[in-house]
Amino acid sequence: MMFGMDPLVMVGISSLIGSIGSYFVGVTLSGFFWRKLRPELSEQLNIKQKDFYSRITKYRANVPPNPTQMNFSFDYYGEKVRSVEDYRKWLRRQNKMKLGRTFSLDNKK
Repeated sequence: MMFGMDPLVMVGISSLIGSIGSYFVGVTLSGFFWRKLRPELSEQLNIKQKDFYSRITKYRANVPPNPTQMNFSFDYYGEKVRSVEDYRKWLRRQNKMKLGRTFSLDNKK
Protein backbone atom coordinates (compact mmCIF):
# COMPACT_ATOMS: atom_id res chain seq x y z
CA MET A 1 0.00 0.00 0.00
CA MET A 2 1.24 3.48 -0.92
CA PHE A 3 -0.45 6.42 0.80
CA GLY A 4 -3.34 4.11 1.57
CA MET A 5 -3.91 3.24 -2.11
CA ASP A 6 -3.13 0.36 -4.39
CA PRO A 7 0.32 0.76 -6.04
CA LEU A 8 -1.20 0.48 -9.52
CA VAL A 9 -3.51 3.43 -8.80
CA MET A 10 -0.53 5.46 -7.55
CA VAL A 11 1.43 4.67 -10.74
CA GLY A 12 -1.53 5.88 -12.84
CA ILE A 13 -1.96 9.08 -10.82
CA SER A 14 1.76 9.88 -10.85
CA SER A 15 1.95 9.21 -14.61
CA LEU A 16 -0.96 11.56 -15.23
CA ILE A 17 0.52 14.31 -13.04
CA GLY A 18 3.93 13.88 -14.68
CA SER A 19 2.46 14.05 -18.19
CA ILE A 20 0.48 17.20 -17.50
CA GLY A 21 3.41 18.85 -15.72
CA SER A 22 5.90 18.01 -18.46
CA TYR A 23 3.51 19.34 -21.12
CA PHE A 24 3.24 22.73 -19.43
CA VAL A 25 6.96 22.92 -18.67
CA GLY A 26 7.79 21.95 -22.26
CA VAL A 27 5.47 24.56 -23.76
CA THR A 28 6.82 27.26 -21.46
CA LEU A 29 10.48 26.42 -22.07
CA SER A 30 10.10 26.06 -25.83
CA GLY A 31 8.40 29.47 -26.02
CA PHE A 32 11.09 31.03 -23.85
CA PHE A 33 13.97 29.58 -25.88
CA TRP A 34 12.32 30.46 -29.20
CA ARG A 35 11.98 34.09 -28.08
CA LYS A 36 15.62 34.15 -26.93
CA LEU A 37 17.06 32.44 -30.01
CA ARG A 38 14.93 34.33 -32.57
CA PRO A 39 14.30 37.80 -31.10
CA GLU A 40 13.78 39.44 -34.52
CA LEU A 41 11.04 36.98 -35.48
CA SER A 42 9.51 37.20 -32.04
CA GLU A 43 9.33 40.99 -32.27
CA GLN A 44 7.80 40.82 -35.76
CA LEU A 45 5.18 38.38 -34.50
CA ASN A 46 4.33 40.65 -31.57
CA ILE A 47 3.94 43.64 -33.91
CA LYS A 48 1.65 41.66 -36.24
CA GLN A 49 -0.47 40.42 -33.33
CA LYS A 50 -0.86 43.94 -31.91
CA ASP A 51 -1.81 45.27 -35.34
CA PHE A 52 -4.36 42.48 -35.84
CA TYR A 53 -5.87 43.06 -32.40
CA SER A 54 -6.16 46.80 -33.03
CA ARG A 55 -7.95 46.09 -36.33
CA ILE A 56 -10.29 43.64 -34.62
CA THR A 57 -11.20 46.14 -31.91
CA LYS A 58 -11.69 48.90 -34.49
CA TYR A 59 -14.01 47.03 -36.87
CA ARG A 60 -15.98 44.63 -34.71
CA ALA A 61 -19.62 45.05 -33.81
CA ASN A 62 -19.42 45.71 -30.09
CA VAL A 63 -22.91 44.55 -29.16
CA PRO A 64 -24.28 41.06 -29.74
CA PRO A 65 -27.18 40.75 -32.21
CA ASN A 66 -29.64 40.34 -29.35
CA PRO A 67 -28.37 42.16 -26.23
CA THR A 68 -30.68 40.17 -23.95
CA GLN A 69 -28.74 37.06 -24.88
CA MET A 70 -25.01 37.29 -24.33
CA ASN A 71 -24.26 35.06 -27.30
CA PHE A 72 -20.74 35.51 -28.62
CA SER A 73 -21.11 33.00 -31.42
CA PHE A 74 -20.48 35.80 -33.93
CA ASP A 75 -16.72 35.62 -33.27
CA TYR A 76 -16.33 38.76 -31.19
CA TYR A 77 -12.55 38.36 -30.80
CA GLY A 78 -11.77 37.14 -34.32
CA GLU A 79 -10.62 33.74 -33.08
CA LYS A 80 -11.75 31.95 -36.24
CA VAL A 81 -9.70 34.20 -38.53
CA ARG A 82 -6.88 32.14 -40.04
CA SER A 83 -6.24 33.90 -43.36
CA VAL A 84 -6.88 37.11 -45.24
CA GLU A 85 -9.99 35.56 -46.78
CA ASP A 86 -11.32 34.67 -43.32
CA TYR A 87 -10.58 38.22 -42.16
CA ARG A 88 -12.56 39.67 -45.08
CA LYS A 89 -15.49 37.37 -44.30
CA TRP A 90 -15.27 38.43 -40.67
CA LEU A 91 -15.33 42.12 -41.72
CA ARG A 92 -18.37 41.57 -43.93
CA ARG A 93 -20.20 39.79 -41.15
CA GLN A 94 -19.39 42.54 -38.65
CA ASN A 95 -20.59 45.22 -41.08
CA LYS A 96 -23.80 43.27 -41.68
CA MET A 97 -24.39 43.08 -37.93
CA LYS A 98 -23.73 46.81 -37.49
CA LEU A 99 -26.12 47.68 -40.33
CA GLY A 100 -28.76 45.35 -38.94
CA ARG A 101 -28.81 47.27 -35.67
CA THR A 102 -28.95 50.80 -37.08
CA PHE A 103 -32.20 52.65 -36.74
CA SER A 104 -33.59 54.68 -39.59
CA LEU A 105 -35.03 58.10 -38.89
CA ASP A 106 -37.61 57.69 -41.63
CA ASN A 107 -40.93 56.64 -40.18
CA LYS A 108 -42.29 54.96 -43.27
CA LYS A 109 -45.36 52.87 -42.59
